[in-house]
Amino acid sequence: MTQQQKPWERRTFDRRNDMISYPFIQWINRGSTLNPRSERGGPAMPLSEAAVLGFNIPGQVVNIHHKSGETTEAIFAQSLRMAVLGQRFTWVKDGNRLPAYDHGARSKLQVVGYVAGSDGQIGLAMLTLKGLVTKAFNEAHRRFARAVRKATNGRAPSYAFWMEMEPGEPTMVGQHEQSLITPLTWAGELAPETAYIGDAAIDAIPWEEIDAWQGTWETSGPNGEGEIPDVDEADDDATATSRPIPTIDLETAQTFPLPFEAKAQPQGTALNKLGDTELAKLCNMQRYPDAAEAARVVLTHRVQQRRAEQTPRSPF
Repeated sequence: MTQQQKPWERRTFDRRNDMISYPFIQWINRGSTLNPRSERGGPAMPLSEAAVLGFNIPGQVVNIHHKSGETTEAIFAQSLRMAVLGQRFTWVKDGNRLPAYDHGARSKLQVVGYVAGSDGQIGLAMLTLKGLVTKAFNEAHRRFARAVRKATNGRAPSYAFWMEMEPGEPTMVGQHEQSLITPLTWAGELAPETAYIGDAAIDAIPWEEIDAWQGTWETSGPNGEGEIPDVDEADDDATATSRPIPTIDLETAQTFPLPFEAKAQPQGTALNKLGDTELAKLCNMQRYPDAAEAARVVLTHRVQQRRAEQTPRSPF
């Protein structure tokens, strides 16, 4: 005899109104906040979050010490394998997310993607980074994306491969108040055949959910989501003036290959051969972040060129 279903189990809901969230991993800047202590910081996943994920990332159990005197049990890893699927960025000041930079604000970046477990499992999780380490991540991810582009001749996106993230050499940063951070680095090795996350994982990517998750930070709101409270809160963003957006040079952007088969253009077509409308559409495709970035560069260059040509020349 089967157990009778509950009403909410029988019903199909047309709309989901819960907050989209993922089990999180936080990048710890200072290994001195850990017990046992570590010379470097790195990725740490609270055991409560690992329970939600359903498995542990490779690492050792530590206690993270808070300024309040409390501790959080977590898995502290020497490296993290992640296939980056999306990200969102904000400035934080006085416990609130801001729509734009304000003096004294601190950057916060969250990255969602598949993470690899200690026994071969994979699942969706979120990595939270704060302060200048967000810029380190952007640079590491750019290098990784370029390596994927080169290794696959532009025929596969970077999210289809595992990116091995590692802690770099701890360094002091900050203009007025010096603070110690552990930069995030990419291991620098890519073997496409073994780093490929697999067809099943790619087919299961919830793109609509990830797009909605990214959009929730387009407006201001309370800070605190997806992070261990009261850890590494020193002001290391004293010199920050703008959002650390990844960049790509114009020559690379113009020759960047179209990553999919379009109606009017075959896969692999250089972006400089696309029209403005096609480029604009590509700019909004979260599924192809590298190509979207390149399309923005090409389109911006075209607009600037036209404006320069339309500006009247001085007779003097």
